[in-house]
Amino acid sequence: MTHHHSDPDLSPILNVRNLAKTKGDPQKTTFTLELPEMKVGPGQVVAIVGEPGCGKTTLLDLLSMTTASDRCEVFEIAAMTRGGTPDLLTAASASYEASLGGCRPHIGYALQSGGLLPFLNIWENAALPSQTFGRRVPSARIASLGTRLGIGDKLDLLPRHLTASQQHRAEILRSLVHTPSLALADEIPANIAPERAARIMHDIKDLIVEQSGCAIIAARSPSMVEEFADQIYTFHQSVDPTGNHCKSICFRADSPAAFDLRGANMIECEVLH
Repeated sequence: MTHHHSDPDLSPILNVRNLAKTKGDPQKTTFTLELPEMKVGPGQVVAIVGEPGCGKTTLLDLLSMTTASDRCEVFEIAAMTRGGTPDLLTAASASYEASLGGCRPHIGYALQSGGLLPFLNIWENAALPSQTFGRRVPSARIASLGTRLGIGDKLDLLPRHLTASQQHRAEILRSLVHTPSLALADEIPANIAPERAARIMHDIKDLIVEQSGCAIIAARSPSMVEEFADQIYTFHQSVDPTGNHCKSICFRADSPAAFDLRGANMIECEVLH
């Protein structure tokens, strides 16, 4: 396993502690996700590994601030200013709404699917985050990143005219064009060939290292990410005696033995999450 660790003297780009979210009806069934701690340094890639239903997408939704947490002791993003100095942005439960405007421009989120607006072409989709955040559209960057991701000749097409692999690379393009400090990518769709999926992940790693940001990528198996991930997190799940309330705790895996992805610690939970 080859890693490119960030300088230990540098402050983390992302610092999270005691993040929690519960979904469902407390009188029926609930799913609770907890992240006790996560720190990600400049140039690092963290892989979130687990089977469907463990809470990977819920965690990415929380980290992207598209979903509000129920509890969060620390949520900090170190964003680089135009002058090249870090600006520490903080968003915890008490100040979540007020923090959205400051933090969201420094986050890029590539969904597994459905993130591209169907009535806009790929170039227009890629320009949307910059327009939303009141920034100049980086036309040259859209063109260069598009070419680098292998879709440079597809930028004038609508999403429906792209293959599944090309659409996912367009999602990556849209999420990285505005040079976010924190890039998030949901699991690569299963219908994309493994070699293409590996290429996409390596492209994300290379781009993140170049812009001194950090990335968090979801995957089903550690074998998909062990070549480039600097840290790997997985989940421990438990269900209460009634079988109605499931808790999933995301933790850093220190060894391959921690991955019991189909074992007793990954109990099926009926709550949609």
